[in-house]
Amino acid sequence: MVNAAMIKDSLLKTAIFGTVSLGICHAQASSIFLDPPPGWNGMNINVYVEAGYQWQDPMDALHKVSTSSSGSTFIPTGLHPAGAGITVMDSAMHLPDTGDVKDFSSVSGSTTYTIGATPSTFDTIDFNVTSTTSAMTAFADFGPPFGVQPAASYTRFQVDILTQAPLPGTSGYAFALPAMPTLTDPSQESVTSIYSTTIGGVPTFGSGFGYNVPLNLVNPSDSFHYTFIYEVLTPHGVDPTFSHSLTAVVVPELGSSSLLGLSSLLLLSRRRK
Repeated sequence: MVNAAMIKDSLLKTAIFGTVSLGICHAQASSIFLDPPPGWNGMNINVYVEAGYQWQDPMDALHKVSTSSSGSTFIPTGLHPAGAGITVMDSAMHLPDTGDVKDFSSVSGSTTYTIGATPSTFDTIDFNVTSTTSAMTAFADFGPPFGVQPAASYTRFQVDILTQAPLPGTSGYAFALPAMPTLTDPSQESVTSIYSTTIGGVPTFGSGFGYNVPLNLVNPSDSFHYTFIYEVLTPHGVDPTFSHSLTAVVVPELGSSSLLGLSSLLLLSRRRK
């Protein structure tokens, strides 16, 4: 049986995303919170984490047992001073029913929104996530009629950012999606960047990395929703033997006078254990 005390003996698989794009600028200012558009009241940030084990049955249906948690905050205008950082964080851990001493799934993540030090300084948002997975001899009970099965270890880190009107298109506002990070092991890791814009009650959807999404939120119910997801899936019979980290460095898009966001440059460092 695996217990929490065994975690200290585990080989860690770690991914860290930092300073991954968010700020605003227009003709007079870069920080939307220090110089907000008339009537704009702020944004909501939610962090969701999930850790567990999964098994795919002979009919290709996916079954999961997991532990999850979430935290959120609304950042209003007029409350936080220049340079303030607002952090949302959470963590989750799940053990298999039986397994090797190193077998467990664990994830902890945080998102920090930092308001520009001056009205002309870009805001930033940092995504930081640490994920540890192992499924060397992991077995989990998926309930009737399947019972105990060999299981894969997985984690999920998700950030949702929601903002509403007014962000009129005549002002040139846009949301800049972060650049695609380089993954150490794409066979076990994935990153998703998706968004939806709802105008007049009608949603439109998109996805991708490294480009700007123009905003034209004028109706009271108009909104923009961005989701960033990082997932790790380690197959049964595998205990990762490496750790890695990714650090994003903000690179402002020069010459663009109206952005809700920044592009980012990602630097990869890898260390074999």
